[in-house]
Amino acid sequence: MDKAVSVEPGTHTWDSGATSGYLQADNTKVIGFTGPAVRVGYDFSNNARPLHAINTLIQACSQAPDLGPKQTDTTNDWDGAASETVPTAITLTAADVGPLSQTQAGSSADIGVTPAADDFGYAIVSTTTADRVFTITNNGVSLVSGTVSTSAPFSVVAGGTFTDLGVGASTTATVRYTPTTAAKHTGTVTFAPAGGDNAVADVSGIGAELQGSLSFNSDTGTLVAPMVDGGTYISQSVATPSGAGSGISAYAFSITTSGNYKISTSVDAPSTGSNSFFVQVNSEPSFVTDAWDIIDFPTTGFEARDVSIRGSGTFDAPQYDPMIWSLGAGNHILIIRGREANTLLASIAITLEAAAPTSATATGRGGAAQLLITP
Repeated sequence: MDKAVSVEPGTHTWDSGATSGYLQADNTKVIGFTGPAVRVGYDFSNNARPLHAINTLIQACSQAPDLGPKQTDTTNDWDGAASETVPTAITLTAADVGPLSQTQAGSSADIGVTPAADDFGYAIVSTTTADRVFTITNNGVSLVSGTVSTSAPFSVVAGGTFTDLGVGASTTATVRYTPTTAAKHTGTVTFAPAGGDNAVADVSGIGAELQGSLSFNSDTGTLVAPMVDGGTYISQSVATPSGAGSGISAYAFSITTSGNYKISTSVDAPSTGSNSFFVQVNSEPSFVTDAWDIIDFPTTGFEARDVSIRGSGTFDAPQYDPMIWSLGAGNHILIIRGREANTLLASIAITLEAAAPTSATATGRGGAAQLLITP
């Protein structure tokens, strides 16, 4: 095995009575060594016997700095205790150093990846994509190279290989979500360092089909359990008032005219415990504030209702009634999440109200309508 350290000067002599001396240690390899593994000096217990740079090198060394990959220890002084002086002169040369037998701390190809999991959100089937960036950090003791891979509908679009990543250094890889089917997709991204253990990140995303018009039935969206298709309506059978574990229904739609839009529906809200959803456009609904409380209940079967948003109001007096979204021409995604069990939603219509004003002035039954400006 090649020596892992070189020393300067090539020869150093400790005179009789000396209590200190040094040889500069220079780690020429990409492996890191700690403390005594890179020390050279004098073993007083063995009567003037020079030692090699191994784990048991010097017990009385008062300094033991780590010597990292390709680093030089410029303060590699060896100091003996005051009562331990060199009995006879001894010369130590570079030939007395190594090869090393130090046990390395950790794998030579150890990487960390953040985040460990990522949700890509929503994308329109065969139309839009979503990107996420992962950071790869070399936590090992040597340079590391490797690859990043995944499978459809996810793909690595940048940083698919990393080469000679230094100890403690980081690089990035960009993964893209490109759904070709309307569904919730899950997968993994594998980060494979040569000679080390793989790191794996879990990924997920929801693909929404572009609707053919601005009026459609609720069961044409991408449904995620516990939201289910009831044949002519959607609903969930469990209550999720905090939003955690709620079902999802996502609808992609396209508009040609920029302006203010409201959402009209046909709903069945049979009781006080079955009369709400969470609703938002182009982002996940904010639980509580984006609650749509169907305040005129119970309904007699399915009845027409415009979507309202609670905001800073209450369940029986929403801040935004109806809710007005200011949308630009192009593609958008409507996201409905379940809240109360057995609230039934049948049809959806997205309706242009007026050209978007410069400020929110429209009012409704429960208060001012919100203009949510989106690209």
